[in-house]
Amino acid sequence: MSNVGELETQGKTVVAVFIENKLAGFIAVGDTLREDAKEMIDAFKETGKEVILMSGDNQRTTHAIARKVGISDVLAQILPEDEEGSLSMGRAV
Repeated sequence: MSNVGELETQGKTVVAVFIENKLAGFIAVGDTLREDAKEMIDAFKETGKEVILMSGDNQRTTHAIARKVGISDVLAQILPEDEEGSLSMGRAV
């Protein structure tokens, strides 16, 4: 199971695969960041705006992606229907 945590800290989402109710393995999936993502975030920060990464992914995965692009404020495990409320509450995870 420690490999799951390692994959998540690399920014991947890990999915458990079961066959006939027995764990058969894991599949790790991840988004590809745009090459200029960090530069875009930096440019946005220079305008004085606060940048928050909000994701439905788990905390480890979300924080790993945020580190790659230089974002320190993270909201993880947010369902789409909870997005607006999470921002208005200023909840950081």
